[in-house]
Amino acid sequence: MVEIHLERTIAAPVEQVFDWLADPVNLATAPLALRAGYAKDSSPPGAGAVREVVGVGMRFREEITAYERPHITPTSSSIHSRRSITKAAR
Repeated sequence: MVEIHLERTIAAPVEQVFDWLADPVNLATAPLALRAGYAKDSSPPGAGAVREVVGVGMRFREEITAYERPHITPTSSSIHSRRSITKAAR
């Protein structure tokens, strides 16, 4: 399994950033992404939810394995997921 760790500093309240990143519709704003959302068979947002993104030449499906929304005065927050990426059919 390949692991990728990204860290970014964003000048916004942590709750606002978490909510934006947690909503899969916002993933469609990424370059080359065409559409994104929760899978039809997905549970509601949170651990166990499955998100899907279709982009130019790729498709990925990720399962949220941990979902820790920030609380009052947090120093950090996280969404952990497992992702599978497949080449899109032509």
